[in-house]
Amino acid sequence: MSEDILESIERIERFTHGLDFAAFSANEQVVYAVNHALLILSEAAAKLGEQAQELCPQIVWADIRGFG
Repeated sequence: MSEDILESIERIERFTHGLDFAAFSANEQVVYAVNHALLILSEAAAKLGEQAQELCPQIVWADIRGFG
């Protein structure tokens, strides 16, 4: 599960590398891919449950789980 989170973050970084907001929002494929990666990340965070808070207490996990 934590691997899914890390992989999703890496994908989002790859998909958006070199794009400003205008270029990002104009590219339907990139927007769709990032949304999908965020959904996977959100689901993985939900599956981690309380373990997520123990691993990274500085992150607001409720917000991340709310992406989905």
